[in-house]
Formats: sequence, C-alpha cells, structure tokens
Amino acid sequence: MNNLFFAMEDILALDNYAKTQNSAAALWLWNPISSMSSKRRFFLLWYCRLNSIKIWTFDKGDASNFGFHYHPQVLRFLKQDEVSYLTTESESHRVFFSGVDKGRLAFLQHVKQQLMGIEVGFDCHLIKDKRKKYQQEELALFSEHYISYEEYLRRASRSTCLLEISQGYQEGLTTRALESLFLNKKLLTNNKDIVHYDFYHENNIYVLGHEKRTLLEFLYAPTTEIDNSIKQQYTIDHLLSAMIK
Repeated sequence: MNNLFFAMEDILALDNYAKTQNSAAALWLWNPISSMSSKRRFFLLWYCRLNSIKIWTFDKGDASNFGFHYHPQVLRFLKQDEVSYLTTESESHRVFFSGVDKGRLAFLQHVKQQLMGIEVGFDCHLIKDKRKKYQQEELALFSEHYISYEEYLRRASRSTCLLEISQGYQEGLTTRALESLFLNKKLLTNNKDIVHYDFYHENNIYVLGHEKRTLLEFLYAPTTEIDNSIKQQYTIDHLLSAMIK
C-alpha cells in the first residue's frame, strides 16, 4: 500500500488523485458509511471495487457489514511543544462539548439539566444544522461561528471532562474519546461499547444511562492516567503501520 486517501469520500476528488497513481491504494473513512446518501454510498463502493482501493474504517458495524478493513479510531495528536500553552488542570468542575447539532440538541439539553442539578458547569459550543428550523428559545443555545482547533483544545484542557455523543448509527469511537484520552480528561459518553476498549477505566469514563454510581461520584473520583503503549494504538502512525502490513 503506497497511497492512502484520508476521508476522501467525494468520488470526483478521489478519482482525480487515484488515476494518477499506479500503485496500491487505501481509503480511510472518517465517517460511518451510513452517514452518506444511498446514491453516494453506492458509487463510492463501486469505484473502490473497480480500482482495487481497500477501504478502512473505525466503525465496527461497517467493517462487518461491508467487509471493510477495521482499525480503531485514530488521532494525530499534537506533540508536547505544540501544546505547551495548554493546562491539564481544570479551573473548576466543568464539562465541555463542541460540535454541530446533528440531532443531538435534546440530549444536550438533558445533560445540561443533569449538570445544573449537581452544580457542575457546562461549556457548550453548539452549531446549528443548516437546514433545520429551531424554536426561538432554542436559538440561545447556539454559537454563530466555528472555533479553531487550537481554541477547542484550550477550552477542553480547562475542563474536567469532555462530552461525547455518538450518533445512533455509529459503532465506533469519535475523536472526542481520544482527545479525552490524550489530554488525560474524563469522558461522558452515550457509547456503551466503550467499556470493551483497552483504554477504558471506570475512573475516567462514565456511560450515560448505564451507570449505577452517580455522575457526581464519577466527577470527583481521581483520574487514572492510561499507559502510553495503549494510547499509541489510537494514533495515525499505528494505523499506517497496520495498513502497510
């Protein structure tokens, strides 16, 4: 495998690069295949089969259903000198979420109410879905502009915990889980499958709707740092090594 296409799901763009290459190629999907329209999905799969492009995914369901190669979600995390401006100490107990609505508004409102009930802060940067109409009272929850990844990391580093909300069709980690892992932050998630990953530790991860302990007990428990040898398995370098093999 000499050519790797990252998240290049547009066939015209993929063809523009692939047709100039004479060596084996692989495509890494950073979104579940089910997030595509049926037409787009059909032509992408057809094109990859026609051109012998191997498809890799982080989604266990897609790997099983479509015969894709599987590797856990990966993150190209910044090196120490690139994150020197970050702090690992949160200013107070606070949960941070950043993302586009994508049908998650009601769940976010529910989490916000839970956090308010135990006097834990909620730093939420939420972007509207472009084609969705909102009630007037909902608009106050949204931000008008995206933030840079640098700003995202700064706000995440000042929080106790990150919030991950997996979409219903997704059977894999989001990058939020890995950001919490590399930043040594706690994670709130609705992904119940996360308990099967080797970096799972009950002190660090709380599965919403599937816990006997209270959320407050979880937030006040000490964070357990995960060994670097485990973290390494969720990096782009590890993915590249797997693909080459």
